Amino acid sequence: MPAPRVKTPAQLIAESGADLEGNGLKRTMGLFQLICFGVGAIVGTGIFVGLSDSVAQAGPAVVVSFVLAAITCVFTAFAFAELGGAIPVSGSSYSFAYAGLGEGTAFLVGWCLLLEYGVSVSAVAVGWSQYVNELLASLTGTRLPAALSAGPSDGGIVNLPAVVVIALASVLLVRGVRESARATAVNVAVIALRRREPGLSRTFRVPLYPVVPLLGVGFCLYLMYETGWTTWIQFAAFLAAGSLVYVLYGRRNSRLARTGARAGAETATAPDAAEREPQAV
Repeated sequence: MPAPRVKTPAQLIAESGADLEGNGLKRTMGLFQLICFGVGAIVGTGIFVGLSDSVAQAGPAVVVSFVLAAITCVFTAFAFAELGGAIPVSGSSYSFAYAGLGEGTAFLVGWCLLLEYGVSVSAVAVGWSQYVNELLASLTGTRLPAALSAGPSDGGIVNLPAVVVIALASVLLVRGVRESARATAVNVAVIALRRREPGLSRTFRVPLYPVVPLLGVGFCLYLMYETGWTTWIQFAAFLAAGSLVYVLYGRRNSRLARTGARAGAETATAPDAAEREPQAV
């Protein structure tokens, strides 16, 4: 079995251009902005959207779910802090998985991020669309027509407020935080990078290593297990499709593979050049 293609932290930093002038990523968010960012993510998805469905099914027990999710986030945050300090580049969990677990795992992490953002953003946008319609009704006494405020599955043509919300969020991301600010792979990446790069400079270290990363993995797996077998089947199908894309396209077109091939060719031709040099003299 071939060894996984891994980018070292030095390669990732060099490719990002972070060390060209002795500087790292440009800091665009402070403590207050980070707190607002976290509160917005929690309120937007967890309260305004997620609770509307989960409370109806779980009742008061939904509080336990939020507590478990919070504990999982704490363990994962420690892992993100260590990896972010050791590898100060953009890419978040994709870059961390590339350094700790290899190219194939990193590709699947990025593939899952597409699914995550697609599902979560669409759910939040649809939820906020309903709030916008209710706000219009309370302020002006009118509502958007059903054809423009619901998707085809709900009897409409296009959910226009949801499209506007997604467009505005995209503009903010493009104009603002370009360095994107996951979870099981990140916890595992901490352990893998500790073993592969023990001497790597780290501005923060996960406390109680390796207990905290392993607890993060355990909590993530438990939350995933509780989603039900239908979700697992859909997730497995999505991972299978991503693996197929990687094998057929990503692996052979990898920049790391091309760099390695060039380095191998240079190494192979070096002895020939050394043998010809004495003859020329």
